[in-house]
Amino acid sequence: VTVGQVKALAERLRYEQLETPTLTPSDTDIFITIGSTGTVTFTTDSDGAASLTSSDDTIATAAENNGTVTITPVAVGTAEITLTIAATNTYRSISRVLNVTVSAKPVPTLQLSDTDIEVAEGSDGTVTVTTNSDGAITVTSDDTSTATASISGTTVTITGVAQGSATVTVETAETATYAARNASIDVTVTEAHAPLIPSSAQKRSNSFLIA
Repeated sequence: VTVGQVKALAERLRYEQLETPTLTPSDTDIFITIGSTGTVTFTTDSDGAASLTSSDDTIATAAENNGTVTITPVAVGTAEITLTIAATNTYRSISRVLNVTVSAKPVPTLQLSDTDIEVAEGSDGTVTVTTNSDGAITVTSDDTSTATASISGTTVTITGVAQGSATVTVETAETATYAARNASIDVTVTEAHAPLIPSSAQKRSNSFLIA
């Protein structure tokens, strides 16, 4: 028996006498999106140092501070974050695996008060936009010779130019929180209403009544 074998045996016996600590994370399945972070808290009765390793740093990384693990997504995919509490003179080491799924940025809501409107040549129609995105809202017409569009705040104004059909696209820009999203408005432009001109008989009748 070598000295090394004796030391190894002694170390194994010492380790077997150590208590097994508890380690309870608040969650082991974490779903996060690009642009956000995920947090997991944990409790343990060991006073050993906590450490974290990621199975794929190109998908997600993690850091620990006072019992809170912060997971930062890097790219869409899955990774395993291993939380380990080191052995001490009293407790054995212990580990837990956190399964992380990283998704693309969430798609914001985007609602239009109307998706099919009719306006006359030279007249305006309005559509109200409702969204939870913090991105800029832009509008474009696929045929500005038929209809043009502009936006002020959350109100889209569509102006009829000439008879025909056009599609106006409303889009919220991508931000650090949300993906881009768009919705369409089908526009029909009708003939302008000609002003009513009294006939000669009506003019004579009106003159007679005035007299």
